[in-house]
Amino acid sequence: MPPSSWAGTGLNEPAQEIAEGERSSLSLVQECLQRIKDFDVSRRFNAIIDINKDALVQAGAIDERLAQGKQIGPLAGVPFIVKANIGTSELPNSSGNLSLAKMQPTYDSDAVRVLREAGAIVLATANTSEYAWHGTFTHFTVGGTTGNFFDSLLSASGSSGGSAVAVAAGYAPFALGTDTCGSITGPAAHASLVGFRPTHGSVSTDGVIPLSAAQDAVGVIASTAHDTCTVARLLNPALGNQDIKTTGLTGTFLTWPFETVGAPRTQHRQDKAEVRQLVERAATLLFENIQAGHQELPELTRIDFAHHFSGSDFTGITHGIDGYLHNTSFRAPDQNTIPTCVQTLKKSTLSDETVANWRSHDAEYDASTIDANKRKTADNKHRFSEYLAENQVDFLVFATSAETASKNWAGTAAADISANTGSPSVQIPVGFTTAGLPVGITIVTRPEYDTLALWLGEMMERALI
Repeated sequence: MPPSSWAGTGLNEPAQEIAEGERSSLSLVQECLQRIKDFDVSRRFNAIIDINKDALVQAGAIDERLAQGKQIGPLAGVPFIVKANIGTSELPNSSGNLSLAKMQPTYDSDAVRVLREAGAIVLATANTSEYAWHGTFTHFTVGGTTGNFFDSLLSASGSSGGSAVAVAAGYAPFALGTDTCGSITGPAAHASLVGFRPTHGSVSTDGVIPLSAAQDAVGVIASTAHDTCTVARLLNPALGNQDIKTTGLTGTFLTWPFETVGAPRTQHRQDKAEVRQLVERAATLLFENIQAGHQELPELTRIDFAHHFSGSDFTGITHGIDGYLHNTSFRAPDQNTIPTCVQTLKKSTLSDETVANWRSHDAEYDASTIDANKRKTADNKHRFSEYLAENQVDFLVFATSAETASKNWAGTAAADISANTGSPSVQIPVGFTTAGLPVGITIVTRPEYDTLALWLGEMMERALI
């Protein structure tokens, strides 16, 4: 049984089979656990940190309840992966830091709780860059480096690299990740998967170890836009009430990713032309498929965007992490032995420069800093929505990354659009280079237009069939 994507069956098919009694949750969970055992170490994916030892028991209990005719939920018996900075009651929430490797919350984060109420089973926690800091690779003190699904010697991107590789390898039909600036869309793109970052604040981050309260978002990585939408609607039921127009839309294709100034980040850039060709073809097919108009935004250059919609800074990271640690109830160790963030950094793989930068901002932190950053994001959301409306633009389309993965780099090109403005974004795979590496495209809509972003993602998939 070779590692393979769930693209053939996705999420909804096994969920329906379990609900209709055509297969058991127990058999599905067993299959997923066997994949982890067979491939995670031998193929050097290194996507998993901890496995839920009660997953098989929980699956059997769901099968029994279904056999008794009891209603459970739309994801009854379906396993999923949780990024290791999102709290679950079964597993440690380490955020990739060695000092937190045994810090197990006594309760679920809000996102996990919602999915559990829908019948889903937490299977394992996925590798993350330490404290979700790096967006171009996934390396941390707990589990080492996560390898790219298509070539384990290459970067899996970050910081949700473990979540993406786990889904690509068939460990579960979907995974939760977090995105502060490209940490879902990047890993999804470099694993040929769909990644969705919701409007900032629309999905609860309670129970998540924070990096930036003004930009953090909990999102989904799955094989298809339809599967992603299924999970997104559970995380934010309000999506079902969003009325969207699907005719008379106007979009803008941004070329920012291909206008990088300076030397290329990776050694072999002959694929950059291939990436552009694949992305431009996909964008053209999307516009044709939905009969959308095209609107140029010549004044919205990368420099102009950075000036008018600058992001919130990361002042107070250590204070935010300390707040989580000291406001969370853990099973072990004793509450009195919980370390501070600064103490955890003594056994960290983060660079000395990064640690020094975090520490230098500590003195600037006060009670009003986080609120000020949140207000800045809220203001950016409002102004960006107004800007797109004034220019009659419903969505933006651009390459998720202009470059395919290399050994130490697999990033994103314009993730700051969503990060700085709180807008929803969906990453869709659009093909492969001749070297066999995946290419993705990102669609961004106005803040609160998550349903439109997901619909456009589905239309993109259909256009590429």
